[in-house]
Amino acid sequence: MQITKDMCNLELDSYKLFTVEQVSTYSYENNNSHTVQLSTGIIENYYFIIDTQYDDAFGHWVFESAIFLPVFKKLQNLYPKIKLVLKRKKTFKDLFCIFFNIEPVYKIEANNLCIFPTPITALNDNHITDDYKKYVYTFRSYFQTETVNQYENIVMPRQSKENYYGNDRQYNFQPLIEKLTNPYILNTDDITDLKKQINIVSSGKNIYLSEGSPFLVNGLFCKNKNIVIVYPRITLTHEDSFIKYKFISDLHRETNTVSYLN
Repeated sequence: MQITKDMCNLELDSYKLFTVEQVSTYSYENNNSHTVQLSTGIIENYYFIIDTQYDDAFGHWVFESAIFLPVFKKLQNLYPKIKLVLKRKKTFKDLFCIFFNIEPVYKIEANNLCIFPTPITALNDNHITDDYKKYVYTFRSYFQTETVNQYENIVMPRQSKENYYGNDRQYNFQPLIEKLTNPYILNTDDITDLKKQINIVSSGKNIYLSEGSPFLVNGLFCKNKNIVIVYPRITLTHEDSFIKYKFISDLHRETNTVSYLN
């Protein structure tokens, strides 16, 4: 069975969802549909399924899957037994799930009702809907706060753990660190609580980070900041090539100043 973007059969606040009974397996297909195999039985288990093709890539997962984590809390009012199911365990997934007080599972049991969010999408799918824009705006609202600048400069070297194999780029931030006076070095590989990372990032005046996921995700936590993208080549290329990447970049520019440092 193919499930496509136009098969919404459940609306919850501003979110469009679709429900499928008795799912035995599911897979994400072609940036615009899921393929599910069905079985039979009496419904006993309820699941919310958000992971898509690039669930093991940090930035993809945040803007393709995590943006629907707030929906899970709403679904609990309709289905008190519902569980969030993820395809695989990742530290970055844990951080966001803990932030929203959600404990995920990693497989579905038989006799189920599965709920999928729409739009089915990917960052490299060059199509964007008003619904998607609205979901990203709503997601950002959970993180942005007004804070006093405690740090003049925060430097965020690119993380090395759990990088997607195609994006495992490393940059030398040491020359930059040596030029700044007493910068705060935030190594996100060491973060175990997303709230701590948000509090630090939102307490800086100038935020130095690398292109790609560090900019896309940490930009959600910034308001009235100077964000400096170090080694910005990928960001510049992606902004020219992918409409969703450009949308998110412009979203960060609505409340921050964004500049580049080669």
